Amino acid sequence: VAAAALLAALVADGWCLLVPLLGEPSKQPSLQVIPGPEPQLSLGLFRNFLQEEELAAVEALGQDGEAWTSDDRDDELGYAHEVWRLEDILSERHRDLFDKLVRAAWAVDRRLWQNILDFVF
Repeated sequence: VAAAALLAALVADGWCLLVPLLGEPSKQPSLQVIPGPEPQLSLGLFRNFLQEEELAAVEALGQDGEAWTSDDRDDELGYAHEVWRLEDILSERHRDLFDKLVRAAWAVDRRLWQNILDFVF
């Protein structure tokens, strides 16, 4: 019940990414694992995963006025980068692509780390 209340509150605040991450994961796409020096540093590779029009759509969303920057990254990271939050407008305008990316996140997590829900806030 507490989890459902938290989910409802977060979805109401625009955290739509939570909805597809709960419940049974979808069928996973084909994934090649590239081992890292430590298990948590391994990578997942999806060959030919995105079509050119999908890449163009995501790139265009990054330039959209509804995309917003986020400073929710750890200050102790060993590198600097900027983050734009696109999940709301991606899920509204390109739902199939949004679902494809969420399925990929589940697939990588299932094969490599099994901790995706540790990062849902």
